[in-house]
Amino acid sequence: MIDGIKVQIGPEEFTAAPLNFKALKKFGPLIDEFGGGRRTSLADLPMLQDVIAASIRRNHPDVSDDFFDEWIDTKNVSIILGTVMRASGVGDAVPGEQKPIAEAGQTTIGEKSTST
Repeated sequence: MIDGIKVQIGPEEFTAAPLNFKALKKFGPLIDEFGGGRRTSLADLPMLQDVIAASIRRNHPDVSDDFFDEWIDTKNVSIILGTVMRASGVGDAVPGEQKPIAEAGQTTIGEKSTST
């Protein structure tokens, strides 16, 4: 298992791994835009899901697109993407993202809280 940050997506807990160079090359321009303050739009959703999937599937290769479609929503997408960015060493690349909990490696989604 690749070291990362635990994140709850729907009923499952996953370890978000750092994005590899392949994913960073592919998604780097989008990540840079969000780091520069660009707001997300509905047109960005497929690529945001691809970024999340690239991280999650490094440790959990069998997670389907259908799972992400069902369990990632407007309430948790910025939290999950922020966790992926922190796991990748990119920091808070999503404008308006909830700030991390005081304890390192802990992410909250709704009322659930997970620790690494």
